[in-house]
Amino acid sequence: MYARATAKCSRLWSTSSLTLGRLHHYRARQSKSDHSSRKYSRRLDRNLAPENGITTILAHQPALTRPEDVLRRLDPLPVFSPAQWRPACVFLATPTFAKWTLDDDVFLRPALTRLFGESNQIISPHGPKRSIEVLVAVVDALRLNRPVTWSNTDRTHLPWNGSEGIAYILTDQRSIHFNQEDGAQRSLSERNLMFTFNVDRASTNEAKNNAENQSSDPSSTVIKFPLANTIFQTGYPATLHHSEWQLVAETPGWHRKAATKDLSSASLTWPSTALVHMQNVASKLSIELVPLTVPRQVEASMGNIVRHLSDGRATMPASHELEVSISEYFRARGISPHALSVWALVFSSNSLDFDSSDSAQDAIRENWSHKTPEISEVINSALTKGARLHKVLSGGGGWGKKAGLLSLDPGVGQAPASQLRDDDLIDSSVEEEALTEIAKPGAYIQFFVPPPASPREYKILHQKTPAREGLVESDLQQLSIGVVPSTIDEQTASQTISQVKTAEFTTSVGGCTVLTESALDLRFERATDLQRMIHTTKLDVPYALMTHPAYPTRR
Repeated sequence: MYARATAKCSRLWSTSSLTLGRLHHYRARQSKSDHSSRKYSRRLDRNLAPENGITTILAHQPALTRPEDVLRRLDPLPVFSPAQWRPACVFLATPTFAKWTLDDDVFLRPALTRLFGESNQIISPHGPKRSIEVLVAVVDALRLNRPVTWSNTDRTHLPWNGSEGIAYILTDQRSIHFNQEDGAQRSLSERNLMFTFNVDRASTNEAKNNAENQSSDPSSTVIKFPLANTIFQTGYPATLHHSEWQLVAETPGWHRKAATKDLSSASLTWPSTALVHMQNVASKLSIELVPLTVPRQVEASMGNIVRHLSDGRATMPASHELEVSISEYFRARGISPHALSVWALVFSSNSLDFDSSDSAQDAIRENWSHKTPEISEVINSALTKGARLHKVLSGGGGWGKKAGLLSLDPGVGQAPASQLRDDDLIDSSVEEEALTEIAKPGAYIQFFVPPPASPREYKILHQKTPAREGLVESDLQQLSIGVVPSTIDEQTASQTISQVKTAEFTTSVGGCTVLTESALDLRFERATDLQRMIHTTKLDVPYALMTHPAYPTRR
């Protein structure tokens, strides 16, 4: 059919960290009534600490949700915690609940009291008083990512584009970093939350002894995640702030040590690498795209404009084969022509094995006629090895100098997409100031479209994560970052949150999917004994998902 990458992104890695896995497994077996913290702590496995725990609470009727409804669903921590743990809590809220996070008494203070209690013993049983760092970010939507300890409803009743709710991640202060510049003075596009999925190669015997692993799997993945627009909820373009809390002897409860900092950016490393080992499973990237063409070599380009491609026999205008393929695609699917989003995978000849033969193109055409066309697997591994994904902005048709051009979204670290379009190339002065070439002559380019059916379940949901000896499924902690279409798009109109009325709340312990209606910037960092390589790409394909699972290990 079409070429698949030879390297597989499914190898196991290790990293250092803590988890709430066994703690959550224990809690899942408890009754709904609260137990005393002393009794709870005596039964807790002392070899594990409450770090890197994730809980998601989705509100099916957000307009009717009160703070106390969410607060009573927070899972209290045991009294015992290791002295070396420097606790931090990251709250991820959706826009409906953004205002709660600005009033200490409405949510943050009671949430900390619910989670950590009001005893210094919770923070350090024998040491000095300690503080808790809190990071709050408002995101577009949240979604459950796997069926672990779900309550009241099942996944089939939840909107695929995400729901309103609040998630919290328990971690260590050393895994949080932030820019202290005043975020209130920054525009929405300048404020973001960075997620770093970390894989510690030094602690991975497999990776150290396997050259193929070193050349294919990234050592870490950094995801630049755009924040939600909260101008109508809070009066600020985005909501991202940090605060530090402590217990004082004079008055009960948690108190802020200083004023809340409104941040321009912040980052979270997950899992935290501060304390103990965690068996890491490599991050999984899931992108649903169907190939339209086989890879073609770029013959001429300028900035983000592709002029000519070659099929190995002749040179052709860049848009020619794409236009023909789109028409044939509509006929094969038996559908009327309509607006169609197209993405281009740009890569070098030495980063992928591929087949550009006529038989490969025939296999692609045959795939279109299937009821459920096969999704390309090559993209997932290609991006970790230097390939980039660019949305096709415009092109085709035209006369003279513009004929057959394709304009690609510049992607990560480039000028805005509107800065240089094919129309601009009429003026030679614009050509001289064009963007850095994103599809240089000699590179290869292949075109893809989203699958025609409604979004299906991500394959990550069906893939059994490799089991670890002595551990159960609920030991797994899983954080996912994804892209969904804007809620104002027609294709999401039938999946609005208000249609979900089967239950008031759904709670998931052990995982969360954080969603954006914008685009993700991905940076794959790969380190070997000889060099360190960094690859970047922009990811705006609807329903694309990056997932990072991890299992705890004992010391």
